[in-house]
Amino acid sequence: MIRKKEIVEHVVMASGLRKRDAREALDQAFAFIRTSLLEGKEIDCPPLGKIKVHVQGPNSDNPKLHFRVIPRREATDTDADTNTDEDTKIHLVPQKAAEG
Repeated sequence: MIRKKEIVEHVVMASGLRKRDAREALDQAFAFIRTSLLEGKEIDCPPLGKIKVHVQGPNSDNPKLHFRVIPRREATDTDADTNTDEDTKIHLVPQKAAEG
């Protein structure tokens, strides 16, 4: 598991930003992404892929939000016809999804 601290350290090394600035930028980006997803918006971030929200049991007393990440992959001649989007879907279930 990669923790936020590791992401911050990577951003500092890759960008030359101060740790405090990198942490603040990531906090703001993650907060914006979270809010957007909870509002039902899709996120399209080319290095990562698409992130979509799916509500499981929307009419139940305890609906669950599932974040589906569809990673982008580099198309090559060898795998262009063998993999579909269905092969690369990753489902994430947020903790305490009902709280916002």
